[in-house]
Amino acid sequence: MQREIDAARPPTAVRIAVINAPGAEAGNASIVMGRTLPYCQDSSTANVTTSWGAAVRQLWLLDGQNRQVEVVDLTQFSLDQPANFAAVKARILRLAGAM
Repeated sequence: MQREIDAARPPTAVRIAVINAPGAEAGNASIVMGRTLPYCQDSSTANVTTSWGAAVRQLWLLDGQNRQVEVVDLTQFSLDQPANFAAVKARILRLAGAM
Protein backbone atom coordinates (compact mmCIF):
# COMPACT_ATOMS: atom_id res chain seq x y z
CA MET A 1 0.00 0.00 0.00
CA GLN A 2 2.88 2.40 0.76
CA ARG A 3 4.05 2.24 -2.88
CA GLU A 4 0.54 2.90 -4.18
CA ILE A 5 0.09 5.87 -1.86
CA ASP A 6 3.50 7.27 -2.83
CA ALA A 7 2.57 6.89 -6.52
CA ALA A 8 -0.55 9.01 -5.91
CA ARG A 9 1.74 11.87 -4.78
CA PRO A 10 -0.43 13.18 -1.94
CA PRO A 11 0.34 16.75 -0.82
CA THR A 12 1.05 15.49 2.70
CA ALA A 13 3.61 12.71 3.17
CA VAL A 14 2.22 9.38 4.32
CA ARG A 15 4.29 6.84 6.23
CA ILE A 16 3.10 3.38 7.17
CA ALA A 17 4.90 1.69 10.06
CA VAL A 18 4.35 -1.28 12.36
CA ILE A 19 4.63 -1.28 16.15
CA ASN A 20 4.70 -4.68 17.84
CA ALA A 21 3.50 -5.01 21.44
CA PRO A 22 5.88 -5.90 24.28
CA GLY A 23 5.94 -9.63 24.89
CA ALA A 24 5.06 -10.45 21.27
CA GLU A 25 8.63 -10.61 19.99
CA ALA A 26 8.70 -14.36 19.24
CA GLY A 27 7.64 -13.98 15.61
CA ASN A 28 9.65 -10.86 14.76
CA ALA A 29 12.12 -12.59 12.43
CA SER A 30 9.38 -14.13 10.29
CA ILE A 31 7.20 -11.02 10.36
CA VAL A 32 9.87 -8.78 8.84
CA MET A 33 11.25 -11.31 6.36
CA GLY A 34 10.79 -9.98 2.82
CA ARG A 35 9.00 -6.83 3.98
CA THR A 36 10.00 -3.21 3.62
CA LEU A 37 7.76 -1.40 6.15
CA PRO A 38 9.44 0.22 9.14
CA TYR A 39 8.96 -2.16 12.06
CA CYS A 40 9.39 -1.16 15.71
CA GLN A 41 9.39 -3.45 18.69
CA ASP A 42 7.73 -1.74 21.65
CA SER A 43 9.19 -2.39 25.09
CA SER A 44 7.84 -2.41 28.62
CA THR A 45 9.91 0.74 29.19
CA ALA A 46 8.51 2.74 26.23
CA ASN A 47 5.08 1.08 26.52
CA VAL A 48 3.68 2.86 23.44
CA THR A 49 0.99 0.29 22.68
CA THR A 50 -0.47 0.47 26.20
CA SER A 51 -0.26 4.25 26.47
CA TRP A 52 -2.13 4.55 23.15
CA GLY A 53 -4.65 1.88 24.13
CA ALA A 54 -3.73 -0.11 21.04
CA ALA A 55 -4.82 -3.70 20.45
CA VAL A 56 -3.58 -6.47 18.20
CA ARG A 57 -4.21 -5.99 14.44
CA GLN A 58 -5.25 -2.38 14.61
CA LEU A 59 -4.44 0.18 11.95
CA TRP A 60 -4.20 3.67 13.41
CA LEU A 61 -4.64 6.61 11.06
CA LEU A 62 -3.00 9.77 12.36
CA ASP A 63 -3.13 13.33 11.10
CA GLY A 64 -0.14 15.58 10.40
CA GLN A 65 0.19 16.32 14.13
CA ASN A 66 0.13 12.61 15.03
CA ARG A 67 -3.38 12.80 16.46
CA GLN A 68 -5.61 9.75 16.07
CA VAL A 69 -8.20 10.20 13.36
CA GLU A 70 -9.46 6.65 13.04
CA VAL A 71 -8.66 3.09 14.16
CA VAL A 72 -9.41 0.16 11.86
CA ASP A 73 -9.68 -3.38 13.26
CA LEU A 74 -7.87 -5.46 10.65
CA THR A 75 -9.29 -8.70 12.04
CA GLN A 76 -12.83 -7.56 11.19
CA PHE A 77 -11.82 -5.44 8.17
CA SER A 78 -9.11 -7.54 6.51
CA LEU A 79 -6.94 -5.82 3.93
CA ASP A 80 -6.80 -9.15 2.08
CA GLN A 81 -10.24 -8.20 0.75
CA PRO A 82 -9.78 -5.89 -2.28
CA ALA A 83 -12.73 -3.66 -1.32
CA ASN A 84 -11.36 -3.16 2.20
CA PHE A 85 -7.86 -2.44 0.87
CA ALA A 86 -9.26 0.14 -1.55
CA ALA A 87 -11.39 1.75 1.17
CA VAL A 88 -8.47 2.12 3.58
CA LYS A 89 -6.18 3.42 0.84
CA ALA A 90 -8.82 5.97 -0.21
CA ARG A 91 -9.26 7.09 3.42
CA ILE A 92 -5.51 7.56 3.80
CA LEU A 93 -5.31 9.54 0.55
CA ARG A 94 -8.22 11.75 1.66
CA LEU A 95 -6.45 12.43 4.98
CA ALA A 96 -3.28 13.31 3.04
CA GLY A 97 -5.23 15.73 0.85
CA ALA A 98 -4.93 13.76 -2.38
CA MET A 99 -8.68 13.27 -2.89
